Amino acid sequence: MQTRRIIPILLMLLPLSLHAQNKANAVILKDEEVYTLSSPTSAELTVTRVVSVLSEAGEAEAVFYEFTDRYRSISSFKGTIEKEGQKPKKIGKGELRTVSLASGLAEDGFITAYSPSMPCPYTITYEYTISYKKAIATFPVYSPINTDKSKLAYGSFIIRVPQDYKIQYYSNLLEGPQTDPNSNYDSYKWEVKNYDGYVDESFMPSRSQLTPLLLSAPVEFTYAGTKGSQASWKEAGQWCYDLVKDTNDLPADFIARVKEMTSGCTTDLERIKAVYNYLRKETRYVSIQLGIGGYKPFPASVVQKSGFGDCKGLSNLARCMLAAIGIDSYYTILHTKKAKMFPGFCSFTQMNHVMLCVPLPEKNDTLWLECTNPTVPFGYRHEDIAGHDVLCISEDGGRLLNVPTYPDSLNKVVTDTEVVLHEDASANVKVEKHIYSSNVESWLSIRDQKPEDVNKKLSKGLSVLPQNLKLSSVKDNFDAYDGPGYSPEMTLSYNFDCWQYANQMGNRLFIPGNPVPKGMSLQRGKRINDIVSGHCETAIDHIKVTLPKGYTLESIPEDINLDTDWGTFKSSVKEEGGVVYISQVFHLKKFNKPAADYTSFKQFIRTLNKSAEATLALVKK
Repeated sequence: MQTRRIIPILLMLLPLSLHAQNKANAVILKDEEVYTLSSPTSAELTVTRVVSVLSEAGEAEAVFYEFTDRYRSISSFKGTIEKEGQKPKKIGKGELRTVSLASGLAEDGFITAYSPSMPCPYTITYEYTISYKKAIATFPVYSPINTDKSKLAYGSFIIRVPQDYKIQYYSNLLEGPQTDPNSNYDSYKWEVKNYDGYVDESFMPSRSQLTPLLLSAPVEFTYAGTKGSQASWKEAGQWCYDLVKDTNDLPADFIARVKEMTSGCTTDLERIKAVYNYLRKETRYVSIQLGIGGYKPFPASVVQKSGFGDCKGLSNLARCMLAAIGIDSYYTILHTKKAKMFPGFCSFTQMNHVMLCVPLPEKNDTLWLECTNPTVPFGYRHEDIAGHDVLCISEDGGRLLNVPTYPDSLNKVVTDTEVVLHEDASANVKVEKHIYSSNVESWLSIRDQKPEDVNKKLSKGLSVLPQNLKLSSVKDNFDAYDGPGYSPEMTLSYNFDCWQYANQMGNRLFIPGNPVPKGMSLQRGKRINDIVSGHCETAIDHIKVTLPKGYTLESIPEDINLDTDWGTFKSSVKEEGGVVYISQVFHLKKFNKPAADYTSFKQFIRTLNKSAEATLALVKK
């Protein structure tokens, strides 16, 4: 009953900005966590979290969600839900639901969760303890904010470790660490007070820059019976190498098969392609998290025999196959969503993926092979790896490298559209779409998609309603890698009819300047975040419209040449011999501007949208 009196008082004491008047979806009144490492292989995390959910959009803050496995377990749990005018409801451990993550071959992880089912507003309190044993290479991540428009009144994270036990950490938007000289442990405390939340917006910085975050880990660690160090990337990589080095156990008959399948190859490039094509045809990806906490790949023989594996197993199988024919390659770990490692924090737990690094001296290049997705073109550095920091593993330990990006000039889509317009406003349309570099990624599996899904994808963004759409051909250069200048390209050819391509008014037809205008949406209200774009995009459209007999352009629009800090837009229209030629080129630049510049950004978007979506008037002579 005491808690029922405290919660309203806390709400009254919050600054005005933490109330629903500022459209907060949830207020986290308290998130206090204490992590106590009693030995290198034993620890406990105690958590007290109190959340007031103000709207349905904030309910994610009230969900209890924990991952457990053989090394982590929930040793205690209790909670309370309070709603004004109702008796508090207690939540016990028996109300938690646990789901196995088993998928494919096997997985030893579980998700344990509780999601309240109560109309808003309400306040929920969780108090629980997580126990860790035998495998501690990192400490729990402190990230108390799960969704946008969530406020935090007070949060703290305390790490207590044996005296003189070295740790490393990275923190954002937290005060500290403060130390406690009176503790029997080396104690470190971080705090955050009156965090006002973040707002999801387009072109915004990454969430990790906008929310309180603490990553921490021991420098020296013991994990599932092994010892390692994260004092440097070299030492962290050494531990990973020791896990991988004894997994090369391909049987003699399969090694003979690898040598036979590459016997006709005259270069290392051809041999590597042969191995990669084997992975495409003979293996498939499944998530497997057995073994030493999911860090050690299965032996190559097991993956080869079963024909499936996770990113660790498939990359390691490729490494062992290449080794069998005398080609060096390196097991490489990275994070697919985060390009840069946090500074000063040398923990391999920042990574979530494994791929293969293959030096190719004969082409003065390095191949970064994605062994889990057979649709990725050979030699292509896809968006989840290009520009990313990676830890390359060898017998000498780890090396932090960066995967090269492609020139911005390659990142474009060129669309050639031919329209035969009829006097009744209908039209026949042919389209040839040339797709380059990272833009191909959303089209890689188009050959395997159902016709209705293909048509839906090709119709997206059209300002006219297509009928009888048919994809006539798909061409690509996905098998054409021949050196560092390679970049994937794809050409889609399709056609459709349009019963109403134009709007008819009297003796005039109004046609779209571009049937797929390249406009951008605007947000309403005040801009909160900085305006950030980390990549360039270019869209080039050439449209040829054959007019019905007797029709001509009523007037030729003036050329547009818009050039700003945000991007450029050029448009021109001309008519020759009953044919209208339209050219539009849109280029989005890289930028990192303060929120105060959003007025200029809005003006750029408005001008772009008005120009891109303009219609042309045809008049019958």
